[in-house]
Amino acid sequence: MSAVLARTLFDDIFKDVPASYFVRPVQGDRVQNPDQIRLDVQESGPDYIVHADIPGVRREDIDVSIDGNKVTLTAEFRPDDRKIEDSKTLHSERYAGTVTRAFRLPAEIDQTSAKARYQDGVLTLTLPKASARNTRLVIE
Repeated sequence: MSAVLARTLFDDIFKDVPASYFVRPVQGDRVQNPDQIRLDVQESGPDYIVHADIPGVRREDIDVSIDGNKVTLTAEFRPDDRKIEDSKTLHSERYAGTVTRAFRLPAEIDQTSAKARYQDGVLTLTLPKASARNTRLVIE
């Protein structure tokens, strides 16, 4: 099949499809996936520092659990119960429900010394590494 014949064949197939169909439109801010908590993890000496973006959640609706080197964050987004008299909702994009994010760190965490702070929609965790255990055998 010659190149000219192939080009005209495909031109005929796609002649009724608008050119804009093949171009992805540019969009403004995209709505974030509500089931993903965005985070940064840093290692600072004996600690891991975790910054997790969880805006729009009350402090008491956030749960952090640590099991060895696994950290699990759970947040519950509650619907806004405020009602304005003589009004109705026309459109709502606010998420209501529970989101969870789990990740593993290179070393186990000392749970008794871990600290958490929630301010301005950011959860900051200070997670000290567990002390290295003595693995030497004592010869008696």
